[in-house]
Amino acid sequence: MANIRQKIENGDIEGVKNMIRTNPTIIHQRYGELGRTPLMLVCIKGADRRILETLIDAGGEVGAKDCEGCTALHLAVYCCRLEAVELLLSRGSEVNGKSKDGWTPLHFAAISSPEWTDGVRALLQHSSVEVNPRDVDGQTPLHRACSRGHLHTVDMLLGHNGIDATVVNNDGDTPLHVAVRGRKYKVVCLMLNQGSVQLDIQNKKKMTPLLEAVSRGHLGMTHKLIALGANINAVDGDGNSCLHLAVKRKVFNSEGAPMDSLNEVSF
Repeated sequence: MANIRQKIENGDIEGVKNMIRTNPTIIHQRYGELGRTPLMLVCIKGADRRILETLIDAGGEVGAKDCEGCTALHLAVYCCRLEAVELLLSRGSEVNGKSKDGWTPLHFAAISSPEWTDGVRALLQHSSVEVNPRDVDGQTPLHRACSRGHLHTVDMLLGHNGIDATVVNNDGDTPLHVAVRGRKYKVVCLMLNQGSVQLDIQNKKKMTPLLEAVSRGHLGMTHKLIALGANINAVDGDGNSCLHLAVKRKVFNSEGAPMDSLNEVSF
């Protein structure tokens, strides 16, 4: 296995072909503690597309999973290998396959760093892609993108047919809750401007996005949410209103809004 790994890392396509001819079963062997196949190694390394094609043509299983439940497609997305992603999708890789943590390739694309819209776009263009899958934490790709503040990814997801910005995670949080809590001001503005969200959904602690914004001192977000009609009389699970939380907070961060705008907010 070490030999084929070395040839993959060196981009030695003829060497890979020769090893497969000598021992066809080598394409099914596993490497390392995570049990990754040569096909997976190619996706991680970003090796020559022809090596990937050679392994698939020789019977490499695109649906094989490593010990974390990740397929070659998961790994190609995680490593931002667009050519590999496109090839795997064209060869029948499961676009909605889930890892042990319930992550689909779209979840991985949503959190890639730096932001990787090419990968998100490639997955969204697949006719069978599910855009609202929930992982073990109940998070959708939109939740994950909001938590990272990936503005362009959020924009792409919101613009895709079938996206549901009101899906809640295991804590009852919508993507808007997540963006507010993470101080992702530009993402919050984008979501509010597109009108794709419900403003007054309460999570398991009875917190609305507005209550979250006030409790965390997000002046700009607070101002925008109220301006768009968020319920200013909402009360959290401890009986706190926006006014209670504002008094407790004392200090607000402007986040792009003028500091005197707090005077315009009437609790």
